[in-house]
Amino acid sequence: MLRIALRTLRLRKGGFLATFVAAFLGAVIISAAGGLMETGIRADAPPQRLAGAPLVVAGEQKTQLRKNDSSEDEEKTKSATLRLSG
Repeated sequence: MLRIALRTLRLRKGGFLATFVAAFLGAVIISAAGGLMETGIRADAPPQRLAGAPLVVAGEQKTQLRKNDSSEDEEKTKSATLRLSG
């Protein structure tokens, strides 16, 4: 069986090489993504890290949400506070 596989491989070197390279690069991408995810899970940066910063830029912490009420013609809005997830 191995002899037949090696004979077939002799005629299809380009396909074997392309498949090998694609599988190798796929494994590299999956390993890199797993490493980034693991780093994100373990890296717990507390909010106190901003205490010594000379400048902190932050956006507005509220947003306006429209209510979908088709019974009235006027458009009503509701204010909601944005929360950080995590």
